[in-house]
Amino acid sequence: MATSHLQADTFPSATLAGSYQALLYNTDEATGTPAGRVTLTVGTTGSFTGSVVTDDYKTYSVRGLFVYDTIAGTATVLNGVNIPRTGVGILPLNLGLTLTYSTQILAVNLTGDALPHVSTTSFRNLTLLPKTTAPFAGKYTLAMNLASAAGVGTPSCSAMLSSP
Repeated sequence: MATSHLQADTFPSATLAGSYQALLYNTDEATGTPAGRVTLTVGTTGSFTGSVVTDDYKTYSVRGLFVYDTIAGTATVLNGVNIPRTGVGILPLNLGLTLTYSTQILAVNLTGDALPHVSTTSFRNLTLLPKTTAPFAGKYTLAMNLASAAGVGTPSCSAMLSSP
């Protein structure tokens, strides 16, 4: 009889602990429509809390634990996070989460609706301590172009950051 074991390595808190946000899209970012947002706060042990906001304007609280795999360089939530929903014929959602050590990017897969919602745009929030001397610390201005008339209803922007 074959037995498989999962080895849980020490969670790399200095690299992966922090706050994350991910935008959800139907199918993919290039061809899909926006479908929601995921926000997470990951603690030093890999535990996390956060929320999922869906395209039907419902917010669900989530919590769980990332398990880190040194060989793969990723932290994942085994079997995802089950999100129960109420109502006749409404299936629960399953939130798949993976953090990549080298890029500090959160990958999200939300299933349980008619279409899978995937994240291809995510980022780690950077919070600077008071009196930080980082060269990029300071105030910034963000300018965005409005959607063209041909793409009414379609979010579109390009941005440029500048420091005063």
